[in-house]
Amino acid sequence: MPNLKLLSFAALATALLPSAALAQTDISAQLQPLIARTDVPAVTALTIRNGVVTAEGSAGVRDTRSGAPVANGDAWHIGSDSKAITATMIARLVEQGVLSWDATLAEMMPTLVEGMNPAFASVRLEDLLPHRAGLVDIIGLDETLAYFNDSRPLPEQRLEYVTRALAMDPVAPAGTTSNYSNSGYVLAAVIAETKTGRPVEDLIRELVLQPLGMASADFGATVEGEPLGHEGGQPLTGVMADNPAVLAPAGELHMSLGDWAKFVIDQMRGEKGEGQLLSAENYARLHRPQGETNTALGWGVIPVFRGIEGPLLSHVGSNGYWRAMVVARPANDSALLTVVNCGDGCDAAAVNRATLDALAVETLKD
Repeated sequence: MPNLKLLSFAALATALLPSAALAQTDISAQLQPLIARTDVPAVTALTIRNGVVTAEGSAGVRDTRSGAPVANGDAWHIGSDSKAITATMIARLVEQGVLSWDATLAEMMPTLVEGMNPAFASVRLEDLLPHRAGLVDIIGLDETLAYFNDSRPLPEQRLEYVTRALAMDPVAPAGTTSNYSNSGYVLAAVIAETKTGRPVEDLIRELVLQPLGMASADFGATVEGEPLGHEGGQPLTGVMADNPAVLAPAGELHMSLGDWAKFVIDQMRGEKGEGQLLSAENYARLHRPQGETNTALGWGVIPVFRGIEGPLLSHVGSNGYWRAMVVARPANDSALLTVVNCGDGCDAAAVNRATLDALAVETLKD
C-alpha cells in the first residue's frame, strides 16, 4: 500500500463560453525547454487575456513508459485547485436556500453533536472553506489510507470520516487563523450530501461542471492514453493513482486546460455581474480573504505578483503525483494555468515557477 499523498495548497504569496476552450496560439515549443534537463515528464500551460484563451501549449510525454507525446486538449489532474469548484457548488446551494453561510455545525448536523468536540459546535459553514474551522488536515495517515478498501457508498464513508475528525481536538480556535484542512472540505461536502440526499460528485457535476460545459472534467485518476501522474519516475494508474475517493471534495478532479479555463473565466467575470453560476455578491464572497489571512473560499489571494498589482487569485494543487498552479487577475480577466504530471520528489515546483516566469507578466499585465 502506498504512502498517502496529501492534497497540497500554497497561495503564491508563499510559494462559460465555448470559445474559451479554443487557443489562438500554440506555445508548445516555448514550453519544451522548461522541462529539458529535469525529471518532469510533461508540462502544459494556458493563458487567458481579457476573458479569452489566447494561448495553450503542451510539451513532454504522457507517461514515461509509453513515451507518447502530450497534446493540447489532454486531461490533467488539478488536485486542490478544484477546491474552488467545490466552494462554488456550496455557494450555489446557499443561493438556492438549501444551505446558509452562517449556519453552525450544531444547527446543520445535529446528529453529530453527541460525539463532537464541543469546540466545533459553533463552526459556521463559511469557516470550513477558508480553512478556519480548526479541523485537522486529515484524520491520520493509516486511517485515511484504509478508505481505499472501503466498499460502502461514498456518502457513508464521508460521514464516518467527519465524525472522527470532529471528535478530535481542534488545531486552532475556530474563526481565527487559517490551518489547511482537507477535512474541512469533506465536512462541507457531507453537509451538502445530507441536505440534498445526493453524492457531492453529482452535485458538482450538476451545479458547476455541466452549466459551464466542462465535458472533460471527472473525478479520480487519469487513465491509459491520457497524461498519467508519476511517482519516482514511474507512471501510475488505477485507484491508488489518486487519494482515496472519500477525499474527492478536497481535490480529485482532472480535466483539459480548456475546460479549467471556462471555470476560471467565469470566476473572474463573476464579481462584475457577468458570471453564469452565482450572484456578484457570492463571487465576491468566494474571493474575499478571511480575517487576517490571505485565504479565501477555495482560493488564495495575493496583493502583487511579479510586479503586477492585484488582488490576484491563486492556488497550487497536488495529490503527490501532479502539480497544478493557477494565477488569475480579475481586474483585467487574465489568468495563467499550468500543470506538470509529477509531484512530490521531482522538479515539479521548479518547472511550475519557470512557466510562470516565462508567461505571467505578458499574460497578466494591463
